[in-house]
Amino acid sequence: MDALVDQSGRTARDLRISVTDRCNLRCAYCLPEDARSWAARSDLLRADDVARLVSIGLEVGIHDVRFTGGEPLLRPDLADLIAAAAAEFDRAGLPRRIALTTNAIGLDSRLDDLLAAGLGRINISLDTLDPDRFAALSRRRRLADVMAGLDAVAASSLGPVKVNTVIVDSTSLAEIPSLVDYCLARGWQWRAIELMPFGPLAETPGPTGDEILSALSAHVDLSPRAGDDPHAPARTYDVPGGTVGIIASMSSPFCHSCSRTRVSATGRVYPCLFSPLHVDVSEALRAGRDDEVKRLWREATWNKPAGHPWLPTPGRAYSLSAIGG
Repeated sequence: MDALVDQSGRTARDLRISVTDRCNLRCAYCLPEDARSWAARSDLLRADDVARLVSIGLEVGIHDVRFTGGEPLLRPDLADLIAAAAAEFDRAGLPRRIALTTNAIGLDSRLDDLLAAGLGRINISLDTLDPDRFAALSRRRRLADVMAGLDAVAASSLGPVKVNTVIVDSTSLAEIPSLVDYCLARGWQWRAIELMPFGPLAETPGPTGDEILSALSAHVDLSPRAGDDPHAPARTYDVPGGTVGIIASMSSPFCHSCSRTRVSATGRVYPCLFSPLHVDVSEALRAGRDDEVKRLWREATWNKPAGHPWLPTPGRAYSLSAIGG
């Protein structure tokens, strides 16, 4: 097996597949409020494309598959995409490791189908528990829909569950206690994410990882978790009743241990979230040219930047929804 290795010696093991660039929210750190430019639906990866992509990925050392967006629940065929991935894990004789990142809107009506298809883990975005603040951050008044999805997860057997909060400003810091308590009461891990330079807030600095840690430690006793996955993005801490994490991509980048590779909803491989460098494997994928897909994928991985060299610059459109966070 020829693994996906870059010039820094890192191996890509975690595949993130964006299944759409569309979203039903307009979070200020991701999308402009009036965003209307989307990929054509005919260009999006289909279930058979996902099956082939995952099959090839497993052949070159991928261990985990995560479906992202945009908002993946906007794909009516999301269960089919998950089932296609699950079938490839089964065919390879490997344990299914399939996850979803979502804002949970509509999850209450679809969770059973996703679980039956093979979904095993979930990360949910939740930036606040306050309806007015949610509307201000997301430019949509849909917190009740998010909470309905969270309630469905709480009533299910799905786990582990991680809840991600982007720490935008001092108000976000002040809301940490309520979010932590909400998650711990349900046996979920809460994770803070440092604001990254994307979308309308690209030039707005947010609280640093150390500031997040300070606010968090003022609320709960923290003990660094032993034996954490060295490739995981979060610094994880044991707290009374569970665990919490901090993902400080800007102030404490984990580029040296990054094991991620991303494929956009239109079949472009992005080796780094912070770099526009990519290769398009869509044509080879749909034509069944597996060896070419592998070659292009390895090429993209080999050229993966060692760090964060291409941060978004003013005037350049660069959206997390395009390639998946």
